[in-house]
Amino acid sequence: YIKIGQKKMEQSIHTTLSDLRRELLKSVDVLVQNGLKSDESLESGVSEACVLIRLYCALRGVANMKFTEDETNSIVALIICHPPPNQIGIRFVSLGLSMILSTPLLITNADNEQKAIDWIKWLVKEESYFGRMSDVKSSFGEMLLNQRVSTRVGAIRSLKGKHVQIFTDQTVTAHAVKVPVTQNLNSSVAGFLPVHCIYQLLKSRAFTKHKVPIKDWIFKQICNASPAIHPIFLPLIEVYVHSIIHPSPKLASNTTNEPFAEEDILRIFKFKVYSVEDNEDDQRMDVDREVSCELTSQLLLLYFVLLYEDIRLSSHSKNTQFIDRKVMKYSSEFLAQIPIFFLIQSARNDQQNYGVVISSLLRLVSHHYPHLCLVKDWLPSEPSNPRELMSKSREISTQNERQIFANSFDTNSPSLIISELDRLLTLPKNHLWPLAPDFISRLPSVLLPSTPRQVRQKVKIVWFALNSIFPRKLWVMTINVLRPKLFGFMPKSQRLTWSDIVSDPLHVLRCDERIFRNAELMEITLHMLSAFLAASRIHLTHHMMETPSKSIEEEKDREELRSALLTAQESAAIQILLECCVDTTDETNANLLTNLREVQGLICSHLHQVFISDPNIAKLVHFQGYPNQLLPLVVAAIPSMHICLDFIPELLGQPDLQKQAFAMNLCSYLCKQYSIAKSFSVAKLCFNVSVTLVSVLPSDKRATFFTGVLPALIRMCAPFPPLCEDAVKLLVQLSQINMSCLAATSPHFMFPDATLNLYNKTVERLDWQQLNHFFSNLPVEDSLSLSLQKAFSICNTNIL
Repeated sequence: YIKIGQKKMEQSIHTTLSDLRRELLKSVDVLVQNGLKSDESLESGVSEACVLIRLYCALRGVANMKFTEDETNSIVALIICHPPPNQIGIRFVSLGLSMILSTPLLITNADNEQKAIDWIKWLVKEESYFGRMSDVKSSFGEMLLNQRVSTRVGAIRSLKGKHVQIFTDQTVTAHAVKVPVTQNLNSSVAGFLPVHCIYQLLKSRAFTKHKVPIKDWIFKQICNASPAIHPIFLPLIEVYVHSIIHPSPKLASNTTNEPFAEEDILRIFKFKVYSVEDNEDDQRMDVDREVSCELTSQLLLLYFVLLYEDIRLSSHSKNTQFIDRKVMKYSSEFLAQIPIFFLIQSARNDQQNYGVVISSLLRLVSHHYPHLCLVKDWLPSEPSNPRELMSKSREISTQNERQIFANSFDTNSPSLIISELDRLLTLPKNHLWPLAPDFISRLPSVLLPSTPRQVRQKVKIVWFALNSIFPRKLWVMTINVLRPKLFGFMPKSQRLTWSDIVSDPLHVLRCDERIFRNAELMEITLHMLSAFLAASRIHLTHHMMETPSKSIEEEKDREELRSALLTAQESAAIQILLECCVDTTDETNANLLTNLREVQGLICSHLHQVFISDPNIAKLVHFQGYPNQLLPLVVAAIPSMHICLDFIPELLGQPDLQKQAFAMNLCSYLCKQYSIAKSFSVAKLCFNVSVTLVSVLPSDKRATFFTGVLPALIRMCAPFPPLCEDAVKLLVQLSQINMSCLAATSPHFMFPDATLNLYNKTVERLDWQQLNHFFSNLPVEDSLSLSLQKAFSICNTNIL
């Protein structure tokens, strides 16, 4: 209809379209003459003006109607009217601004262009007044900001030169921080939003260039985030962090943005998403007024803090000029108050809403908080049962829960305690955590011999349930409770903090000795030990990154010292654990399944994980040595012990006889456990070393050394029978040398003539009967001779 009507109009043919356009033009002129005054009686005129603008936009945009000069002048005159400062007035201004920006052909002459520019300047000046008087958030302020930013990224078709003159960089940045944030911003909010504009301006360093503070605006937008997280948040936070730490190379000054203050962040974390404790109604109302969704805002702030510390530390280590600048560092006390693990797990369990941020958070946490990434903590927990669902649906009083818990333990009734612990496992996590101090304070009672095994097992399960909420706080509480107490109590001045334990992880093993015979608490202790050793490693790494070296030589020295300290800590912990595996006199004749056997199994499983993660630790521990009586247990219960075959030749080359003897005993049990070609070659090396030592050792050292080594050498012959011949040769050679020493130093030893006759023969000239006669006549009063008799007897049995 419009196209046909326009063709007829060009041919000077009268049409109904001409009448329609004439009536619309009259309506526009009447509204322009009235001026859209603020009188309430004329508010309907503003509504009519909005309708006309929408109609003209549709005619131009959809039907492609060409405006006449009179229509253009009248529409521009209508748009630049000053409406009343109310909601309908803001609507009119937004429509007019949209039409000017989307229909550049309206500006057909310099007069209209100047009028439009003056009107836009008036809008910039009056935007806050409109919002204040109308008590609504004006949208044309966002439109002005969006259009200016779109000019920066390349997109305006008219008024471009004038537009840049109106909106300078300084004007835009100053105006950007006044634009209201998007309420309840989530991924379902579409379009080009103010947060996109702020992102572009941050990326171009406009705020730092003109020294406009943007911190509060970004913080407020994060607080107004709701699930599912909008994808713009991650690049926004990233570019904001870079603008804080790295000055722009294009700017003469080193001006940067300000980071969020610790107090501001903690204000959001005052509401504990992991606990109902201390979340009073007044505090909850204060947070609710500021935050749209506590979990979403806390996750985004966590991402900001972790990314900030990651970039700050990397900049410290790579850029020496960075040291001269004062960059704020978040304190360890502040970081300890953030429930990092609980937030990560909450996001991981709700991938639909938080999948955007979870991968980035996992990368940062695994890099800077490896103690929160232990395998056991990330294994899926048991599914919820109906009782848990029922407990979630009812209102729970923390005070009542504490009273019930205390009463159950005070009765000393195992059945009531087990029932109470089962009930704790049905509580939601935010209701379980307030009971953590009460639960931890009862752990010493589990060490009593009268405590049933089922109670100990339930206590362990509850502890690991608490460990999935706020592990760092739980570990510190547990270690302080389980430490040996002086006169029955622990002074507050002696309580350990997180920093104390990270500096010396062996505090974990300075606990009540009864724990080393309590399998359930030993499992908890080993878990904490692994965590604090990992925390100590990253703590020293961060310390080195905070204070970079001045030269390459200094960096090498510091790295060697760091590695030596960490290795010393880990090897000391392993030696303590191995010492715990040694049975005492009263445990030797106990039943097969004992507390010692359970603890030994847990420790060996822990050592296996340590050895496969760092084989150098296994090498160091075995070069240090440990009691030989533990070798059968260690080799059989630690699957990764086969790696010792790689460094036994090096251990045999040590000048210390004790280490050589330990290496041969270790090799004998490895040959028995792993009957492979590599074991055979190492065993052959042990025999060669023994033959050499027979001829070079003095008599006193020879007797001591071979008394302990002969059983190991004979033990190697069982899995590898070809070694029996070498064993017999060694036994004969050692016996002959020992007889010579005895004859020279102890004349009272009298050997039978038959034995002396055999003495001059080599082993190749002796048959098996003669060998048997030879060894059976050795003096049993001599310890080495007795050992030789026993060794030959075992070797004889193996051959037969």
